[in-house]
Parts: sequence; structure tokens; C-alpha cells
Amino acid sequence: MEILNNLKNVKLSDEEILRALTDPTTTPFTTYDIEELERTSLITTPRFTPLFDALRGTARRSRSWKFEWNEVTTQTNHTLTKYNGYTAPADAQGTPTRKSNYVMPVATVPKVSRFAQSFETTDSDAMQNELEQKYIDLTKGIEYYLWNGVAGAGASGETDGLITLVTTSVSNAGSASALNEAKLQEAIVQCYAAGAVPTHIFATPTVAQRIANFVDNKVQFVSNDIATNGLGINAFMYKSPFGFNIRVQPVLEEFLSTGNVFVMDMSKLNLMYSSPNVLSSEPLGITQHGEASILYSFFGLKLKGATTHHRKITNVLSSL
Repeated sequence: MEILNNLKNVKLSDEEILRALTDPTTTPFTTYDIEELERTSLITTPRFTPLFDALRGTARRSRSWKFEWNEVTTQTNHTLTKYNGYTAPADAQGTPTRKSNYVMPVATVPKVSRFAQSFETTDSDAMQNELEQKYIDLTKGIEYYLWNGVAGAGASGETDGLITLVTTSVSNAGSASALNEAKLQEAIVQCYAAGAVPTHIFATPTVAQRIANFVDNKVQFVSNDIATNGLGINAFMYKSPFGFNIRVQPVLEEFLSTGNVFVMDMSKLNLMYSSPNVLSSEPLGITQHGEASILYSFFGLKLKGATTHHRKITNVLSSL
């Protein structure tokens, strides 16, 4: 099979490659297993979806369209714990609050005509090209709504994204200006004061570079990948006023519009899903002479402590 001859640097048997491309219980090139396509490195088009990538390992199944959880504020009057050693103290209840969000559907449709599929292309067949492009479109769509979703908006409904959920903010200045390091530290300190340990700073690439330009002893560069030649892929960590390292993660402006920087405790976030997998695929019936499948995800964002454990810095100009 010609496609097997085009697979460079893939250490798999012919049978394993065929299984990665198709579901062996169906007609070849009808059902595609997205997860296996990823594992065999057949999808190589660059993508940049940092929030979705960070949350995929936290994915949990949701059994309903609306998923809920409780958040509790414990007693702040610590003298209530004192008693005489014999008579039990009075019961002092915390204050529970029920929170919720929604699962939303997203999908893309790889589709080619039988005529186009009959030819060889410069790199692979027409459907393989479609899969690569539509897979990237799907993951970028998920990234967009994880940031920008507004529950109930649109005919299909959405999940509330971070921009909607994180409402506690620190103003960088009276009007838009370059990120002030003191304001960044103020946001970090407020998270600590609320009992959170912030792990990530999300900012547009320009603002992320400004953070990197702050005092050198507060920025630590860490190699995330070992390259045969060159420097590899680098990320950097900002050292908080308390000595903890916080990862600075650039986010494309198509997802995170200019003006905001987010300081997040990522341990309080989960990706919820109700599709068979976080990313799923099924054959799609069409009446035309061709073939099609649907790549889809039913997902939602679970964010605990939205108003307490995370901060949004506003009025940030995209400037070095």
C-alpha cells in the first residue's frame, strides 16, 4: 500500500499502521481512530492549543448536560474550636455553594469526493490531508471555547470559558498600558491569600515575552524537549514573591484577546466530556459519491474557585 511507503521514521509493522488508520471491523478508510493517529505521529501539522493540551490529562466523564459541584467556605472564626475539654463545642457549619457548567458539542467533517481520493497527492491521499486539517480545526475550536465560551449562547449552547468565569480582577492601570510587574505580583499574592497556589500565567505571546524581560533572577528557563541539534522547545517559569515557580504560557491572540492576563491554579480545573472519548470519530453517511467522517467532542470546563483561586489582570497593553 503506497501510504505505507510514505511513513518515515514510524517504527511500526504494516498491520499496526493499518490498524492506526482504520477500524479493522469496517471497510478500510471508513472509521478513523483519532487517538491512534496521534500516537503514530501521522498528524504532524503544527498546532498551538496550550489550555486544551494542559487539561486533556484531567478529563472526566460527565453523565449529564449540566454538571455540578459544591464549593464550601469553612469557618473564619477559629476561636470556635476552643472548648472546656468535656462539653462538645457547638456545631459550626461552613457555607456550601453549588456551582455548575455545561457540556457543549463541537465537530468538523473531513470529506472528499471519490474522484479526488482516486489520485495520489504529494504527501498522502486526499482524505489523510482532510483529516490532518480538520483535526487541527477541531482542537483549535475546543481551545477557543475553553477561553471564550458563554453558557447558553447560540443555538447549540456553549460551556462557560475562563474569560467568563474568572471575574476577580486586578487592574493593571487606569487605561491600557504595558504589564506592570507589581500588578502581576499583586494578582499572585491575592491567589495565595485565598488559599490557592497559582501554577500558570496565561498571556499573549508579546506579554509573555515582557514577563521574560523582567528581572533575570525571577525568570527560570526550563528545557521541555531535548533536540538533536539546536536548543529544543523552551518554556519559562516566573518565580513568585513566595519562591514558587509559575509557568508562563503564551496563548495565541485568536484565543486570548489582548488586554487580559490570567493567573491560574490549574489544579482547580478539569475537562469534562460526554462523547465516547475526549476526541471521537465516526463515519458520516453522505448521498454524494465520496467518503466522509465526523470528528467531534462533547466537552465542558469545570473550574473550582473561579472568584477566589484565580485572577485576571485587566488593561494590559500588548507591548514589550
